[in-house]
Amino acid sequence: MKNQQRILTEAFTYSVRFSNLTSASSQTSAIQIHSDTDFEVFKLAANCFINLNAPNTFTEIAMGVHYAGLSVLMTENVNEARMSDVATPLCNVFGTGQQPFILPNPKILLANTVLSIQLSNLYAAQTIAGVELMFIGRKISVRSAA
Repeated sequence: MKNQQRILTEAFTYSVRFSNLTSASSQTSAIQIHSDTDFEVFKLAANCFINLNAPNTFTEIAMGVHYAGLSVLMTENVNEARMSDVATPLCNVFGTGQQPFILPNPKILLANTVLSIQLSNLYAAQTIAGVELMFIGRKISVRSAA
């Protein structure tokens, strides 16, 4: 009898947080895919928080305006592949929890891949209190059938 294998999937979300992103600055953070599974990303969502006494209006937040002054550049460590040619406005590649951005083609990140995320604040006078980026997808593992 041949050794049979099963492909198992499990819903999962990787998140990365940035805090106190001052005006005209950038921060870099990373997520590392677990060593025992690959990860298929098919949705991207973001939460952004500002201080309520900031010069931005609360109306924009209530309307769900998604901070066009923030840009993101994502790079895989495996082959230094970027997910875009230049930093892209956050609102163009990350949706919200209610309406996440759905990738046209799911992205597979292999086990142990480190995804580096550079977030830039292009606002001249706006400190962003916090940003959380969520990579929504599923873990994929191969197991020997019993």
